[in-house]
Amino acid sequence: ATLVATPCTAPFMGAALGFTLSQPTMIAMLIFTAIGLGLQTGVNSLLRDPLTRPFAVKTIIVMTDGQHNAGPSPIVTVASAVAAQHTVHTITFSPDANQQLMRSVAEATEGGRHFHANDDTDLTQSFRTIARNLSVVLID
Repeated sequence: ATLVATPCTAPFMGAALGFTLSQPTMIAMLIFTAIGLGLQTGVNSLLRDPLTRPFAVKTIIVMTDGQHNAGPSPIVTVASAVAAQHTVHTITFSPDANQQLMRSVAEATEGGRHFHANDDTDLTQSFRTIARNLSVVLID
């Protein structure tokens, strides 16, 4: 599964995930396996959304089973996050996840970290760790 979330869109992610999970398997698989496209969508959202705060530190969280199998590789699309100075954190949750790939994606960005969640406790801890380490920018 691929899910891209940002602090600005967090209230809407539950609805987006709910929609995806309610779709037929073939539709859900198209949504859930294109990790690189999911990452690029997050980057584009932060670049083009008129409500994005100009001084906010841009952070993308990619949750995935880590089995990229459609579209461009996340190693390719992470370059656009790097160019835009976005931080990307990755969270894998499948026992067969390609953790090395997702670690490489996260570490390609400044401050990006990879987490692996074996259960809901690990997932909660991953989000807590990310939240505690988000940068704060003070402006006058």
